[in-house]
Amino acid sequence: MHWISWKQIAVSIVKGGLGFMRLEEVMKAFRMKMAWGILFSNQSSLWSLFIATKFRLNLVANGVSSHCSFASPLWKCIQAQFQRMLPMVQKMIGEGSCKLWIDNWTMLRPLLNLAKSPIPTELLDMEASFCIAAGLDSFFWPLSPSGMFTIQSVRDACRSPCPQLDWANKLWNPNIPPKISLFAWKLLQNAVPIDEAIQARGVHMSSMCVCCSFDSAKSVETVIHLFVESLTAQAVWDHVGSSFGVRVMPASSISVRFSQWRGALAARRSDAQTFAPLCISWELWKACNATTFEGRQVSIMIVIAKVHGWFRFINGSSKVASSPAPPSLSVSPGSVVVDARYSDQPFVIFWSKLASSWAKINVDGSSRGNLGLSGGGGVCRNERGDMLFVFTSAYGRGSSTGAEI
Repeated sequence: MHWISWKQIAVSIVKGGLGFMRLEEVMKAFRMKMAWGILFSNQSSLWSLFIATKFRLNLVANGVSSHCSFASPLWKCIQAQFQRMLPMVQKMIGEGSCKLWIDNWTMLRPLLNLAKSPIPTELLDMEASFCIAAGLDSFFWPLSPSGMFTIQSVRDACRSPCPQLDWANKLWNPNIPPKISLFAWKLLQNAVPIDEAIQARGVHMSSMCVCCSFDSAKSVETVIHLFVESLTAQAVWDHVGSSFGVRVMPASSISVRFSQWRGALAARRSDAQTFAPLCISWELWKACNATTFEGRQVSIMIVIAKVHGWFRFINGSSKVASSPAPPSLSVSPGSVVVDARYSDQPFVIFWSKLASSWAKINVDGSSRGNLGLSGGGGVCRNERGDMLFVFTSAYGRGSSTGAEI
């Protein structure tokens, strides 16, 4: 089943695509590059002189003339690019000469196209010698800021005009795993295989949101329900929003929710705050698949804990990327190097595998001030290191020692 057309993928990233080029665009760009090299890049080169002589190239009033009865299909394609390029190419007059009526030396259009009355044929090949600027004559390619012909400029010009999307350029970041960015892109393109999208493609099936198994009111599995309106989604969004000081408002679509989130963040924000919607959507999708294909219900607290795990990963990646590399450490097998958030140097921790059927609970507590609001929490993992559950509790006013105990 095809979810996204190639035409939609072959759009620039800022316009909602993946930045690939269609084959016809590639062929057109390289043919135009060959045409530029023959006519405009270096006309005195041996290659340009050979091609011009062989195919009898000549600039005429309506473009480029070529008289050759044995031209190959490739040459015919290149010749077609001459007609497309000539009206756009501008001639920068230096200390040389130009064809007064045919060359585009005015930076607007050739004088032949600007004239209000027909120009006599005998005047079309008239050459004029005048000096506008120091140096040799050169040709200017207007689609490139530098004036030099580039494949990228043709690539951008070949693409159909599309408006830039607000969310498109925010999905891709070196600190975000590509699998999360790609999933978020597919989600915003409505290309995630949920029941609603499958039914829209002609597959007849019953639908029920698996995340609402504990809710008496069963709902059809749609994008807006699964990622925004379900009880699990609402609980995760509200929890993460309260952690970052973001008020979660009702949204009519997932793209609206992403835009609301960015608009509610302060000017100075971390990568974790910026990309929180991507991590939330990813973990909600994983929880849905775990229930559908593995038959295990993932609790809301586990989803929240995994989302916060991504926040620590993202903030750690951005910190490592922007700071000097730490000194090399001699690390033994089975150990893990941890980027200490509140220490100048990284340190090494060890994790010993538990016996079969055992579980381990790690707890911690703290207070805001040595007599202030205090709380604690913990995480339980099995012998494989998989998270079983997490818990938190508020103790009220107390000391850090009491919270630890």
